[in-house]
Amino acid sequence: MKRLLLLVLVGILVLSMATGCQLIEQLLGGNGDPNGDTNGDLNGDPNGDPNGNGDEPDVPETVLAAIVDGDVVLINDEDETAQVTSSGDVSWVGWSPDGSKLLIYREAGQLLTMNADGSDLSLLTAGVAFNENHAQPGYLWHPDSNHVGCVLEGTSEVHIFNLSDGTSQVIDFGHSPVEGPWWSQSGYMAVLVTREVDDPASLRDEWWEEEYDYEDFYIRRHLVVLNPQGTEIFEHQSVWSMAWAGDNMLYTTYSVAFMMQFPYVDGTYALPAGSTAPQEIDGSSGIMGAMGDSLMAYATAWQSKGIKVYNFANNSLAGPVYTQDYFITYSEFEYPFIFAPAHHGNQLAILALTLESEEEAWPQFGYWDLDVYDWDTGSSWTVWPEVFILDEHPGPLQYTISFFWSWDGEHIYVFQEDGDNQQLWEVAADGSGSTRLVLPDCDYVASRPLN
Repeated sequence: MKRLLLLVLVGILVLSMATGCQLIEQLLGGNGDPNGDTNGDLNGDPNGDPNGNGDEPDVPETVLAAIVDGDVVLINDEDETAQVTSSGDVSWVGWSPDGSKLLIYREAGQLLTMNADGSDLSLLTAGVAFNENHAQPGYLWHPDSNHVGCVLEGTSEVHIFNLSDGTSQVIDFGHSPVEGPWWSQSGYMAVLVTREVDDPASLRDEWWEEEYDYEDFYIRRHLVVLNPQGTEIFEHQSVWSMAWAGDNMLYTTYSVAFMMQFPYVDGTYALPAGSTAPQEIDGSSGIMGAMGDSLMAYATAWQSKGIKVYNFANNSLAGPVYTQDYFITYSEFEYPFIFAPAHHGNQLAILALTLESEEEAWPQFGYWDLDVYDWDTGSSWTVWPEVFILDEHPGPLQYTISFFWSWDGEHIYVFQEDGDNQQLWEVAADGSGSTRLVLPDCDYVASRPLN
């Protein structure tokens, strides 16, 4: 009996010591989990919840990368900011498709990478030929978020870097300059290459003025598309601009006005995924943007400007789905039709211009409303009336666009001038009129992909 009582007392003592050590380790930040959990959870929860309910703690998540005074500032969903560079010469940032990394361009021609939390800033390469006007979806970043492609200044080469193992490969197009690359959803690569047109003599024969520098007319930008294996599968001469919608492409062609010596867009083409037979769907057009994987919106031109939508799924063209009228003198040349698709694909944010008076020369007066058009319902509404007052060219513009969507599609970020500063505002996309100031001064912003 005494021996049994002694064994019971010893067991209680051992259990007490174990529990006490466990609590002490918890207080000191040690393991404290008999099941091997390193986060101090008594119930073995890998997320470290002492209540054992398995919920992860709410941690602020980075949603924006901004450029402020030439440096990168990360902004989380609680509006907390963190400056993560100090060079003072950053001019562009772009998120990887999966939102895990940032690509950073410095004015010195350097391209760097950084993790989404601001850690591991690393130089990728230098001497990069970079154009902010090309920074549309698919620019530089491969869809796998592990490869980056860029053109080095003064070369005809696209360098593709593998971020995992540090290796690289080079694709030489044999001509200079090369612009791009832009990647499709499945890894098709598009570049614009300077090449001679197929039959330059035919262009010269059209004109009799021998003093013209005909090189300006028969050396054109050619669109070249490579498949994911790196093989050229398509080329079209005299291409002005292009954009991907999934693996589908819309692009515009141009001609040169010989007498005035300037280029003008004269054709809009659809190239379905995997095809090498483009279809001309329209004449002159302007800015374009993908609405998901199969829809592409683009702006029509001249006096009555509007937005049309091409559906690659059934090869159909809809629209204009949204229009605005311009005066007949010079405004069709002075003002672009500016819009931006939401990331979720079925809505467009549009700057709608109203001219109250117009002369053949400045000043001209009017205002811009910020509208949203919904593709599913065919309806539109104003989210910020008179967002810009027009007494000169509208602005500020972020590389021809002064607004862009949050990744969840609930808000639109808008730049506003305040003296010498460029403020960043947020407005609700539902038309409720809710606005708030995000940053008092900002040069550029990129919205982080969040799945």
